[in-house]
Amino acid sequence: MSIEHDQSGRRSIQVEAEVPGTPAQVWEAIATGPGIGSWFYPTDLEERVGGGGVSGVFQGATRTREVLLTH
Repeated sequence: MSIEHDQSGRRSIQVEAEVPGTPAQVWEAIATGPGIGSWFYPTDLEERVGGGGVSGVFQGATRTREVLLTH
C-alpha cells in the first residue's frame, strides 16, 4: 500500500490485491453503487472517472466521498 499527498494536502492510497472473479465481476463489486453496497454501506455513486458518491453509514447519516475511477 502506498499513500501519497499532493500540494493541497489531499491524500491518495493505492492498494493492490488478488481476488477471485472475472474482471467484470470485480469491477462491478468495486466501481458501482450496488456493488459497493453489497459489501460496504449502501452507496449512490456517479459511475464515471472523477465521479462522486455518497455512502449511507446508518439511517439519517451519510458520508460524502470523492471517488476517482482511473481504469
